[in-house]
Amino acid sequence: MGIVLKVVKPVVLNTKIVDLDADGTRIVVLNRVDASNIGVSSYERVRLMRGDKSITALVLVTDTIVERGVIGMPPYVASELDADNGMNISVKAAGIPSSMRYVLRKLKGEKLSGEEIRQIVKDAIDGNLGDVELATFLLSEYFYGMDGEELESLVRAMVDTGSVIEFEETVYDEHSIGGVPGNSKVALIAVPTVAYAGLLIPKTS
Repeated sequence: MGIVLKVVKPVVLNTKIVDLDADGTRIVVLNRVDASNIGVSSYERVRLMRGDKSITALVLVTDTIVERGVIGMPPYVASELDADNGMNISVKAAGIPSSMRYVLRKLKGEKLSGEEIRQIVKDAIDGNLGDVELATFLLSEYFYGMDGEELESLVRAMVDTGSVIEFEETVYDEHSIGGVPGNSKVALIAVPTVAYAGLLIPKTS
């Protein structure tokens, strides 16, 4: 007996900017009928697509805030899609990101590969992991820690997915461990001393 794959087709909805502040969390509001047609419930994920822009958001289901055929979104979510009131966007169920499997493995104390850690960081930046899921990953690190290879993979993933400044010469740095009274005073002496020696030591503090 073969395996039947269900093809999830996007549903086109009209945008409506709503006065909703979810502390920066990507939240959208769907009418209960539309949510059912898409196949999602509250706090599940949908993928929003408009042109070449695509983001993932959590769903809130309502009977009254938005009517059928309309998707409500806070201004900061609409801005990511360059969307305004009355625009058409495609919406489909997103499901649980693959990186959540790696988060749960780390929660059991297992070691993660570099590619698994990279996927967690990528999904965090893309907004595919919510606050609770990110807190789970941080909690697993608190309980089990990370070995040298995992730490290196985490730092490299953060560098590869972030903005990087490249210099044409060797760069030096003075960096405290943070949280220790008096550490910030070290930089006030060390950085000008290193710079006076003619070495490149960019600092933002």
